[in-house]
Formats: sequence, C-alpha cells, structure tokens
Amino acid sequence: METSCLYLVLHDQEIFAAQVSCHDGEDLVVQDVCKTEYTAWDMPFQPSQPSQPSQEAQPQDAPSQEEDQTEKNPGAPSGIADALDRIAEHMDISSCSSAVVFFPTHWVSFRTLCLPFETPRKIRQILDFELEGMLPVEEESHVTDFYSLGKQKDCFRIFTASIPESRQKPFVDAVKALGLSVKFAAPLASGAAQGFINSPLGQDHALLVMEEGNYLVFVLIWKGRVHCVRSRPYSRNPDPVMVKAHVQQMLAGACQEFGLDRTLPVFLCMDISQDSETAQTMQSVLTQMPETDRIEFCQDLDSWPISLDGDKSHPYMAQFIKNRNFRFFALGKYGAGLGICAFLLGAVLGMYFLGAVLENAFYTRKIQSLDAQAKTIFLETFPNTSRVQDPYLQMKANVGAALKEKGDFSLAGVSFSSTQILTELSRKIAPSIDVVISHFLLREGKLILVGATDDFHNVDKIKTSLESSVLFQKVEITSASADKEDNRVHFRFMIDI
Repeated sequence: METSCLYLVLHDQEIFAAQVSCHDGEDLVVQDVCKTEYTAWDMPFQPSQPSQPSQEAQPQDAPSQEEDQTEKNPGAPSGIADALDRIAEHMDISSCSSAVVFFPTHWVSFRTLCLPFETPRKIRQILDFELEGMLPVEEESHVTDFYSLGKQKDCFRIFTASIPESRQKPFVDAVKALGLSVKFAAPLASGAAQGFINSPLGQDHALLVMEEGNYLVFVLIWKGRVHCVRSRPYSRNPDPVMVKAHVQQMLAGACQEFGLDRTLPVFLCMDISQDSETAQTMQSVLTQMPETDRIEFCQDLDSWPISLDGDKSHPYMAQFIKNRNFRFFALGKYGAGLGICAFLLGAVLGMYFLGAVLENAFYTRKIQSLDAQAKTIFLETFPNTSRVQDPYLQMKANVGAALKEKGDFSLAGVSFSSTQILTELSRKIAPSIDVVISHFLLREGKLILVGATDDFHNVDKIKTSLESSVLFQKVEITSASADKEDNRVHFRFMIDI
C-alpha cells in the first residue's frame, strides 16, 4: 500500500515542500517539490530595513530583537496559511494524510545538562527548573525535547532543544488546518544530521557546516548522535577565515566537554558551487587544521531531512510534537498490549469483588439465622415479654434479675464447688485491694471467710463487692479488728450461698 507524506522545511522567509511516498516499506520516493515565500514576522531586523544579515557573530543564546517583531506584524499567521495554500495549489496533496515539519535551527536553543540520572520521567519533572535562566526569553512558553548522551564521569549528559511555542504552534496549527496530522516537528539541523547519518556519506563522527539562510550552522556528531549545535549569522560571501575560527572553536569546546580523541571529517553544505575560487579557498583553509582529516562539499541541505521516514522512531533527534502527544503515541504503539492488561486487571478485580459480595451475603444470612434462633429461645424463656429489640442483651438482663429474686428463681438444692466459689471471690474482689485469705470453710450452704487487709475501708469495699454477686445471698461481717504488730485489719465474714 502506497502512502504519502508532506515534508515542510522552513527557512526565515521560504518554505521548501516535498511530497514523499513510500510503497510497502520500500525506499522513500520524492514525487513533487516546490518552494514558496511566507511572511517572516520574526526576522531579527526591522521589516522596514533591508534584510541584510549582521556581520557580527552573536551568541545563539543571546536575546535579540526577534521577539519584538511578533507584535509588529499581527498578520503573520495568515501569511503562513497563505503559503501552505499555495503549496496545496501547486502540489496534489490529496493523497497525503500527514506531514513532517522542520524549523529553522536558529529558532531553537540547544543546551546540555549534567544530571545524576537519565530516567525520562524524572528528567521531565525537573526540566523546566534546570532550563530556567538558560533560555533567551524566559517569560515565554517553550516546547522542549531531550535525549541522553550517556554517562560522563559522575553524571549523565542530557541534550535538550527548546523552541518558543509562539513560533512552533502557528505552523503546526496551519498544517492541521489542511487536514494533515503532524508526525513530528524537529529543528532543521537535527533532521539534516539524522538524514546525513543514514545516508551513504554518513559518519558516526563528523562535523557538519551548513548554510541555512543567513546563518551558518555547526553540528557536531559523535558516536552517531548530535552532541552540539551552534548557529552564527553570516554574509552571503563566506569568509573562510571566519569559518575556520568557528570550526576551531567548536572542536576545541567539544574536546574539553566530550573528550574527543580523534580528527573529524568536515562536511560543508554551502551554496558556493558557482564560486570555485571561494570553494577552493575554503577547502584549503580548513584542510590545514590539524583537527580535521578531510573536507567534503554537500550541495543540497534540504535533501537530508526529507530522507527520514516519518513512520520510524528517531530517538536521537529532538522532536517538538512527540512529547506533546505522547499519550496518544503510547496508545497507538502499545494499545493492544495495554488493552489486554486492562481487561485482565478488570477481570481479576471483578472476581475479587464478586467473591467478597458472595461471602458477605453468606455471613449475613448466617447471622440472621442465629438472631432468629436467639429470639425464639428468649421468647420461650420469657413469654411475657411484649417487645424484643436485642434478644442477647435482654436475655442477660432478665437472667440477672431472676437470679436476684428468690421468689422467682431459687438456688436451693444447687451445689457449687469450692473452685467455683474461689473463682467468684477473685472476680469480685478488686485487684487494687491488698487482701490475704487465711481461712476458707464451706459447710451446708455457708461460707466462713477469714483474712486480713490494709484498713477498715477495704473491709467495707470487699463486703460491698461480694454482695453484688448472684452466688452470695447474704454477706455479714462477724468481726473486724486492727492488729498493732503487723499493722493490718483482720476480718471474718459469714456468707450465705
């Protein structure tokens, strides 16, 4: 099945569009290309001035006048839409269902962070904090992507790319307005570098020098990954000495930062094919550098990014759509597995709750049966009760009252063992009372209890406690006297059983 995708390579005032098709996983085929201009509301110079680039190289991260131009040209978004409409008129994009967008490199801020971990989830949690103060326009919202460059010494190096949302969103929305989904959006330098690595010229270790509009972009590739990106304004008449200085600066910084231990090939993507003298001078100057082993010219910068397959994963290319739509991306890639896991989890939880409901119903029925039996026994025992609320409490209260009333329930003829009586004594006498029982005599339903305690107050407390027992019908103190020798009160009780 043949599918088509629209590739859009953005420059400051120009859009390069290519319709690329792929048939059943075969190589990509470019069907049609075109270029069109659009309103560049965010050029770094006033619109009324000639659009001549500055001769002074400024740091990429330094804030410029770019941000002020957005408000000075509010018609810019319509300019983007008009440019895409002209592309749609020139090219038959009816077969395209998706698009890939590459933004100008100098719109993007590239940073390298040093963190003690490389887990993506943890990095996302602290990424905004780490980048605070490192981006040109702090008060503006940015879209950021990152990937790990591996561990170096005691930390992990994390490569980040950030683009202001005010630049990214209008283009993405304009593409979606055409009915196309955006597979990914990336910096042009990242896309070109990834396409270069996949091309026949590809090298795992190289330095790319690319002419991108009015900017010269330097991309360091090390171990098959983009490690560093720098962009510098320059004129249309390139100065070989200036290019050499930037290359030396790039390699020197990379040597200190990444520990480069080998010479690198330099690939020049510059439109100097019509100026052979400049090309020869450039090649001669760069070849004299001890850090390089060869110089090669590549004429077509836009051909590298459009060689990337939009359906494949590019883990080491900064992408400004992937993170924003990660939930949908994850569901699309792992949807089947997640669906099965969700179904199994739901089935297990359903069986657990069903078992709990059935078990609760079983014990509820059993409790109801026991309650009915208790109520029946209570009514048979106390038939005069008119209302039963809690048969257990009412049974306990009625039995206690019956034992207290001799006329209703007599204990005559009922014998109790000495063990039962001693148990009742120990249960009724409070543990806080210090008492010693010296004599225990049980005869013909009477108990003679002799002992000693601390004072007379304890004797009264013991008598009161024993009188509350259903076993002891009558408790009488026959004697109580204080002994001066042991400073104790000796007592003698006569108890009717």
